[in-house]
Amino acid sequence: MTKVELLTIGDELLIGRTVNTNASWLGARLAEAGLQLGRISTLADVPADIHRALDRALAEYDLVILTGGLGPTRDDYTAQALADYVGQPLEVHAPSEARFRSFLAERNRPYTANHNQMLSIPRGSVGLVNPAGAAPGIRMMVGGKAVFALPGVPHEMKALYEAELLPWLQQHVPRAEVRYENWRLVVAESELANRLAEVEDALAPGLSLAYNPGLGMLDLRLGMRTEEPGSLDAVFADTVQAIDARVQPWCFARGNTSLSEAVGRALQVRGLTLSVAESCTAGTLARTLAETPGSSAWYQGGVLTYSNELKTKLIGVPAELLATAGAVSSEVATAMAAGVAGLCHTPLAISTTGIAGPDGGTPDKPVGTVWVGLHTPLGTTTHLLRLEKDRLRNMQRASTAACWILYGWLRQNMPLPANS
Repeated sequence: MTKVELLTIGDELLIGRTVNTNASWLGARLAEAGLQLGRISTLADVPADIHRALDRALAEYDLVILTGGLGPTRDDYTAQALADYVGQPLEVHAPSEARFRSFLAERNRPYTANHNQMLSIPRGSVGLVNPAGAAPGIRMMVGGKAVFALPGVPHEMKALYEAELLPWLQQHVPRAEVRYENWRLVVAESELANRLAEVEDALAPGLSLAYNPGLGMLDLRLGMRTEEPGSLDAVFADTVQAIDARVQPWCFARGNTSLSEAVGRALQVRGLTLSVAESCTAGTLARTLAETPGSSAWYQGGVLTYSNELKTKLIGVPAELLATAGAVSSEVATAMAAGVAGLCHTPLAISTTGIAGPDGGTPDKPVGTVWVGLHTPLGTTTHLLRLEKDRLRNMQRASTAACWILYGWLRQNMPLPANS
């Protein structure tokens, strides 16, 4: 099986100014392509560091991919470092130069000397025209092994991977047969692991389970990797069935469907609409719903009633109720959900009210106390969450919990119509 090392280059990655999304994206794509990503190394923009990393990678791995450092500025060293490594000068890649000159001319912008650096590749290497930018990618052979250099700008890296690297891999590199099944769940990791203990104990060689927890959610992935196509098909199918039977109470989707997408589909097929009234989540829930493709078919809108005055003025929460029960209470969550449902004329509504933190808590209502209200045609229910002290995490987790509460109610109380 072909083993790959990924070298991500850039000071901004090491000091935390830029999140290394290229590594996670490429790791997923290479795994899907049947390759084994054995190591990811992050390097500074220092030619000597790049050379040492190449020495190590080429000694241990079959293929090396670099991202970053292919720009026009003085701290973009990757192309020069590769040229020095193989003892060749840099040369401007003519197809990329012509394409970039045309781009500049259309905008009445000049071609300058530093553009030569961005458009140059080591002599003897293959330049890869960048479909989403100016700097070409680079493919070169070093000691019989392939080295690819891709831009660090994420959308450019992805475009070059799809246009150049993936087709080359499919043509030149032996790959294992790889298959994945993904479940999206709302459950504690420990509880799920306990439920799946027997399945994991019985996993056949070549199959693996991975747990990927997030904020209030968890992805469970079953992977299959084999050098013999078709040899594990039946075993894989049986394992999928065994997992399905155990995760149903917590599963809202297979594949990569988000929880808000699952909620949206559940609402749309039932012909229902939704509104929200938020306090402690401060618009996080509304944004999650509104960002979902097709949400205009089922999401009517909502209100952000952070103050008690707006809770009363906009959605009719009684001032005396706020005074007696407090804004963070089951009673106010109930009134908020019923009030926004009336305002927006929706059969379903969600409310959130709580103490997001990091301060503002009391002994009776510590930071992380959140009430979620769910208004339905069958009445209004409330749900108490005990979260943590991180403000942004609490906003996200409360929004996730609110979506899950709604999804669970729909699944239990509103059976799907026939042929849906």
